[in-house]
Amino acid sequence: MLQQPSALSTEINNVGNHASIIVGLKSRVSDVMSSPSIFQLTHAGANRKELEQVVAVLISKYANMLTVGGNMRPEHAIEYAKNILNDWPTMSLDDLNILLSNGVKGRYNEKGIMRFDIAVLYDWIAKYQDEWSAECERVLNKRKSNQVNIIASNPETNRLMESFLDKLSDFKSAPKLTDKQIKDLGIERPRKKATTLVREKFIIEGMEVNADSEEEARKIYDEFKRTRK
Repeated sequence: MLQQPSALSTEINNVGNHASIIVGLKSRVSDVMSSPSIFQLTHAGANRKELEQVVAVLISKYANMLTVGGNMRPEHAIEYAKNILNDWPTMSLDDLNILLSNGVKGRYNEKGIMRFDIAVLYDWIAKYQDEWSAECERVLNKRKSNQVNIIASNPETNRLMESFLDKLSDFKSAPKLTDKQIKDLGIERPRKKATTLVREKFIIEGMEVNADSEEEARKIYDEFKRTRK
């Protein structure tokens, strides 16, 4: 079910309610397909400052789980939050919660987490988006498969489909009409496009004439002279 951006926006705007919002965030990629994005929350009336605070608290929560991020200052978390909101408005709070959780567990860093800064966060976001896209494709394929199964398991649908295919197999090409049949119907065959003939050029008494032969050219010239008198 689609989560309404307006309801979450109202909750975000309740100053001091950040912790309860974070507790209610989802933890599985398959559950966030209908979560409202940062852009949708802002458009629905979420206060930008409060939204920054929620994201900053979320970042600080997971930074405290790391020895390299345990000394993060509040102003750093706010700055990171501002950057994420500006550069990744299509992500949801649920998305951020999942990618941060995966990140601190080492899911996106095979060699271990050596530092915790905006560059690391952006790398986690990019890897999470690949994971999110794969999950979207999996869910879409599953829905398509379910739709096919529903259609296949419907006896009435199968009966109509078989009837349609039977009728389709009976279709034959229409026989070509003869010239007499066309004439009886009072119609004409499409006329073929006329072919342009290339005629020779002849010079008759200094005048250039196009004709099939010199004799025809002479006749054309004589007719021209007669009409000019």
